[in-house]
Parts: sequence; structure tokens; C-alpha cells
Amino acid sequence: MGQNLPAGTKISKEAKEAMCEMAVELTAFVSMEAAMLAAHESSRSISAECLLDAFKRLDLGSFAPPLQMWLVGRAVKAEPQMMPDAAANYTASAVADLLFTEVEDDVNQNVYHDAAPARAMG
Repeated sequence: MGQNLPAGTKISKEAKEAMCEMAVELTAFVSMEAAMLAAHESSRSISAECLLDAFKRLDLGSFAPPLQMWLVGRAVKAEPQMMPDAAANYTASAVADLLFTEVEDDVNQNVYHDAAPARAMG
């Protein structure tokens, strides 16, 4: 936790405990949704795809890209015979898929609006 904070920042014991408890609760929350998705697919195992879908369904889609990048990195490490260029292409392709999926999701959810900004009364 400390490595993501500015140098010299201290974290109290209570804050560490609270963060651990929040991580446990978030994990349980997402895992339950992923388990329901897996069961809906008649699977007894939660797949990475179920986790990604669970994040999105729970409106926690911002957690999906880091997980997807971790999965891509893990897949590349699992293929040691992959040439550097092939690994770079694989990663670039996964990132592009990720970005285009997010844009499509935003468009489908009408996140982008053409409305003019409101004017101040005065």
C-alpha cells in the first residue's frame, strides 16, 4: 500500500486494517457476482472472463482494465517461446481490444452527450 503513496507518507495501523477489510469485502462482492455468472453458464469454476464481466455488471468497470492487463502479462509470461515482436503485438492487440470495448460500452450506455453546456442565469 505504501509504495503507491508519496515518499515519507505513513499509514496508521487502523487505516491498514480498514483497507484490508475493504479489500476482503470487495473481493467477496465481486466473487459472488462472478459465481452467479459462472452458474448461469453452467460452470462450477469462476473464470477470468466471469470476473471481468462481474466488475462491469457491478458498475466497477474501472477495475477491469488492470485485471485484463495483468492477464495479458501472465499469458505472455506463460509463452516463453514467444518472440519479443510477437509478445509486443499480442499486448498491443489486447490493449486495443480493451480500449475499443470501453468506448463501445460508453457509447452503448449513452455516456457521450451532444447537449450544450448549461448557461448561468444572470
